[in-house]
Amino acid sequence: MEDSLERRSLLLSLAASGSLLALSSTADAQDSSERVVMKRSVAPTSLKDAQAPTKSQASQFWEDLKSRAKAAYPALSVFDNSFEQGSVPALNKITNDEDLKLTHNPRLIEPLLGDIASLLDRCVAYRREGRELEIAGVAAGASNIATLTLQSSEKDLAEINVSADAARKLVEEYPEAVAAFGQNPAGKQLKAELSANQIIDQRSDERKSLILSRLKFSQDLELQLLSRHDVQGNAHNYSERFEDVRRLFESDILSAYRRAIAVSKGFESVFGISPPKLPEVTAVGFLDRLVIWTRTQ
Repeated sequence: MEDSLERRSLLLSLAASGSLLALSSTADAQDSSERVVMKRSVAPTSLKDAQAPTKSQASQFWEDLKSRAKAAYPALSVFDNSFEQGSVPALNKITNDEDLKLTHNPRLIEPLLGDIASLLDRCVAYRREGRELEIAGVAAGASNIATLTLQSSEKDLAEINVSADAARKLVEEYPEAVAAFGQNPAGKQLKAELSANQIIDQRSDERKSLILSRLKFSQDLELQLLSRHDVQGNAHNYSERFEDVRRLFESDILSAYRRAIAVSKGFESVFGISPPKLPEVTAVGFLDRLVIWTRTQ
């Protein structure tokens, strides 16, 4: 009776540690009782429709992202002002200068209109490129922040292996149980589970080593790529390229505006008619309105 109680105590201890044993000993059949497995009921989670951000929220999200990127990489502040915003002071100065003395001959209306159209086509292309550079530059800054911030946590996550930890714990506990049961069916099953968990433990260490090696390789590669964003004279330096294109934009839009003022004066002096008034210089939309003004002449 005492041996039976000790054995029952050992079985309960093994069951508590997560080991499920199929014991078929005839001698112990009278002491064993049917195990009741309680099934856990999990209610399905209802999925809500994804809500797209409103226009105001989307704009705020973008500004917040730019602010975070600029805090880490001050060079990205070049994207604060668009090409049109940056050209407003120079355009206003041209208005005053051309009122005093015209740069171009107002009688050459058709050649000037051809020049204006060509210059403005380039300005539209420059603006498109500038916007693409802003998107790429901010995205690169955000990617760099994410890579550096998550570098440590991704390593810690790769090192977590619940199944390996459980197998290691069972490997530590099984030898005593194997010795206690000896060569009966329960002992043989415990011995097989011991071997299986030893293999899991070993292979898990190998797998973790490979995952960490792959993670380090990919992180190093990403940092090598992202480090080029601050190096002058290369295609990955989006802020530098943005400034280069901005200079081309300002040169062409100023040249186009000078010619447009001359054309406007030429219609009055040559044909005695007043063309549509030149668009007002503003930080947003001026380029598009000037393109339309040119096409209507």
